Amino acid sequence: MQDKNIILSNLASRKVELERVLSNARAIGQEISKLEDDLFNLGKSLNNPKACLNPIAFSEKKCEECGFYSGCSFNGKEDYGRFKL
Repeated sequence: MQDKNIILSNLASRKVELERVLSNARAIGQEISKLEDDLFNLGKSLNNPKACLNPIAFSEKKCEECGFYSGCSFNGKEDYGRFKL
């Protein structure tokens, strides 16, 4: 009978711990969402891959001649050896 009581006690304590961890995970998830919203409101993006808007100029290694050059947000701007379009 004592083994059953020990198991039930362990089970109850693990359930309490699981609820605490899940509660913390929900709180952290909400905090992450708020931080992502704050970043978005600053005009920045997260986990949003950027694409070259003029792959022809890029392939010819002429980024500086592209009409989008001054406002280019492509991470590989003029990094011709690293990216292939």
